[in-house]
Amino acid sequence: MSLNNDIKIARKWMYERIDGSTNQVSETFCQGLESFMEFAKKQPLFLENGKLFCPCYKCDNGRLLEEKSVWSHLYNRSFTCNYWVWISHGENYNILNNPENIIASEDASGFDSQTKTVNPYVSMVSDAYADGNQETSFDENMEQEPNAEAKRFYNILDAAKHPIYGTGPTTQPSGSQAAGAQRHVANHEPVENREEVAHVPVQHDVRVLHPARQNGAKWFKNNTEVSTCVRKIIEGCFRGPWYSWKKVPPFYKDAWFSTFQTKFEWDASIENLVKENFDQLAATRLKGMVSLAKSNGEKPDWILSDYWRVMSEYWRTSKAKDKSEKARASRLSRRDGLGVHRHRAGSRSYAKVQDVLEANNEDSSFIAVLKKTHQKSDGTYVDERARLIAEKFDECVQERLSEMENSNGEDLTIDNLTLEEKNEIYSKVRA
Repeated sequence: MSLNNDIKIARKWMYERIDGSTNQVSETFCQGLESFMEFAKKQPLFLENGKLFCPCYKCDNGRLLEEKSVWSHLYNRSFTCNYWVWISHGENYNILNNPENIIASEDASGFDSQTKTVNPYVSMVSDAYADGNQETSFDENMEQEPNAEAKRFYNILDAAKHPIYGTGPTTQPSGSQAAGAQRHVANHEPVENREEVAHVPVQHDVRVLHPARQNGAKWFKNNTEVSTCVRKIIEGCFRGPWYSWKKVPPFYKDAWFSTFQTKFEWDASIENLVKENFDQLAATRLKGMVSLAKSNGEKPDWILSDYWRVMSEYWRTSKAKDKSEKARASRLSRRDGLGVHRHRAGSRSYAKVQDVLEANNEDSSFIAVLKKTHQKSDGTYVDERARLIAEKFDECVQERLSEMENSNGEDLTIDNLTLEEKNEIYSKVRA
């Protein structure tokens, strides 16, 4: 679904965080942020959990945080790219057909319209502490005694508010003094959390999709970033008791794909291929996410209680239990009695493991991936079927090498086989 200009005009404030004339956070952005927060807090997810998906350009709607943390992230970082439709905060794409319903910055209620001047050092201190604990915010008006970490924050914040390099209120620090203050704040934050706060969120790399994965392009089966993006989309717009892909209404499947279109680019000639692969991946991710929640027996925050109740009631039915047992028996039957499949890859897909091997200039053949994901350091296997495949593969390799001629009279090894030859042998063994 293409975006029209009405929503981009109405919400251009989202990506105009800094006032160019003052180099401070703009009044328009503050008004818009106020209107966004007021709208988001009226949604069922916040009313039930007291948390919001954070749409800052770093969290990218992938984390449920408390209101103050979301406010701090957006104030200091701005919004994630192309988040024109607030799909993770209650809106649908049909708002594009009703421009009069678009919430703009001036729609904020009860907002003090006076100009906001922001002390750059106060902003710097707030930004440094914003990532220290995303679930916790510092409030100077809180009644209870602050803990040690909060006290440290208040001390630094208070120091940032008062001139310390002269007697007059307009006295400015020297270059070396200012640099020292900046290093003090920057060094407080862990190295992995430091970032440059840009005036406008910028995608540092163009995320292009193509099955050939050339020139840095990504694809569904071979990139964790794509899979994570799909997970975030599903969690951010989960609006029904959808315990399977078939239960998701077409309207929301289209909405998920429309959101995906704002995250990646691809050539129009492969639009249908992208949509097909997206649906397949979304169905797989949804199944895994729901299955994990079911096995844990605990409702995740991104599923509303009413939806969870309906889903839990379905899982308790004889129909659902029979279906689950048949699926389990089918999985075991395909393994010829070798038990449940086990591996050591964790959450990484085999394709991701293969990518890492290739990037490190290591053997990235199918058998190398199997050994990397199933073999322990002592040479034993965590999965019986994997062990049998590896042993049969070694036998077939020796047969192939015995058929090959070596003009130098040296013994041939598996390293003398090409990647294609090893994959060919593996495919025959596995079949």
